[in-house]
Amino acid sequence: MKKFLAIALLILTSTLAHGAVVKDAAEVFKRWIMIQQIIPDCTFGNLDSSVNEQFVQDFRASYEMQLQTLNKQSTFLKALTGNCITSNGYQLTWPINNQFGTNLSTMYQLADNDIASLLNFFHSLGLFTPNDTKGTDGLVDQFNAATQLFFSGQNDVRKSELMSNLANRYVEWLFGSEFPTISQRMMVDSSKHQILRYLYAVIWQKLAGHGWKNWHQNSLTNLAQEAANGKTVVYIAGGSDIFQLIKNGVYNIINIDPQLPTQPAYYTNDWEYLLAGNIEDRIVFNLKDTKLVMVRKSLTRTGKQFQTTLSNKQTIVLDECEVEWDILNSDLQKVGNYTLKRRFCNQNDFNLKPNEVMLISFNELAYICMPLQWGGWGIDVASFAPDFKMYVKQLRNPMPRSSIINMHSATLLNAIDLGYIGLGSCIN
Repeated sequence: MKKFLAIALLILTSTLAHGAVVKDAAEVFKRWIMIQQIIPDCTFGNLDSSVNEQFVQDFRASYEMQLQTLNKQSTFLKALTGNCITSNGYQLTWPINNQFGTNLSTMYQLADNDIASLLNFFHSLGLFTPNDTKGTDGLVDQFNAATQLFFSGQNDVRKSELMSNLANRYVEWLFGSEFPTISQRMMVDSSKHQILRYLYAVIWQKLAGHGWKNWHQNSLTNLAQEAANGKTVVYIAGGSDIFQLIKNGVYNIINIDPQLPTQPAYYTNDWEYLLAGNIEDRIVFNLKDTKLVMVRKSLTRTGKQFQTTLSNKQTIVLDECEVEWDILNSDLQKVGNYTLKRRFCNQNDFNLKPNEVMLISFNELAYICMPLQWGGWGIDVASFAPDFKMYVKQLRNPMPRSSIINMHSATLLNAIDLGYIGLGSCIN
C-alpha cells in the first residue's frame, strides 16, 4: 500500500501545476473513516440462540445503568420479564423463566416481517403506557433503552446494527403501502399516539440522531450496481461524504452541498480542500483492491449567491460555485468524475435524467418532506415522477415516491396532531 502511494506521489508531483497539492484520501476523509459504521443487513429470527447467561448478565447491567430511565417503563419490564422486575426490586438470573423466554422469542420472530403484530405485542406488554401520558419528555430515551434490552448479550457494534435494522423496518412499515389505512389513522387518533412516538423515537435516534453518519451496506451495494449500469449518483448531502461511495466503485457523482462554514463536526477534515484550491490538486486513494487518484480540473463561480443562517444565528451570504474532479485509475486513465456544487438543493435537482439516480441522508430526507414554513426546504414531493425513487444512506431499500409522499403527510400530521419530535436533525 505504501509502495503504491509513494510511486503515485512521485509520478503526480512531477506533472503538477504550480501550487498544486497532493493529499492522501485516508487523511482527507479521516473523520468519516473514523466515525462511520457500515451497517450489514440483519435478521432477528435467529436471535433465540443468543439468549444465554451472557444475555442475562448484560440485560441486568443495562437495566442497572439506566435505572432512572427504565423505571418509567416498570409496567412493560414486569410483563416482559415474567415478574423478574417489579416495583419492589428485580431478580434476573439464568436460566430465565418460560414467560421471559417466550416474550423474547415472540419479539424476534415478529420483528423480521410483521411490524403491526410486533407493535400489538409491545402494547400488550405495556410499552406504550408510561407514567406521564401527557408529556413526551424523556420518551426517546425510555423507548430506545427499553428496545435495546432485547439485544442484550451482543457487543455495542452488533447492538447498533440490530437497532438500525429494526429502525429500517419501522420506516418501511410506517411510511409504506398501508400508510393511508393504518399510520394515517394512528396520527389522528390520540389513543395511538404513544405507538407513533415509539416508532419516531427509534427511527430518529438510529437513522438521524446518532445514525446520521452511518451507511447501510445494502445502500452502498445497490448504488455500486447502479454505477456499474452507467448511472451517475446525484448526492444531496452535507459534508461531502463520498469516501464510501468511491471505495465501493461509484465514480460518477454530482454532490450538492452548501458547505456551511460552521458545520465542521459533520464534515470531512479537509472539506475546504475539496471545495477550493489549485487546479491539478490530487487526492490519492490507496484502497485495498483499488488504487485511484482524484484530480481537480476546474473551479467555476456561477455568479449567483445564496443566503443562510448559521448555527451561531449569524446570517451570511455565500458564493455558489462548481468544482470538478476527475477520478483516475492506477494507470492514470479517467474512470469517473466528481462534481461538487456549492449551493442548496432546489426542485429542479429532483428532475433526474435517465442516467441518474438520487442519494440522500435520512436527516436531509426529513427536511425534504417538511413544509417550508416549518423549517423544510420547500421541495414539492408530489411533483416527483411516478417512478421516482431515492437511495438513502441509512436505509436498506430505496424510498419510492409513494413512501416519500407518505412521509411528507406524516410530517404534517405530526405537527398538527401528534406533536412529537421531527425525524431530522442530529446530535453527535
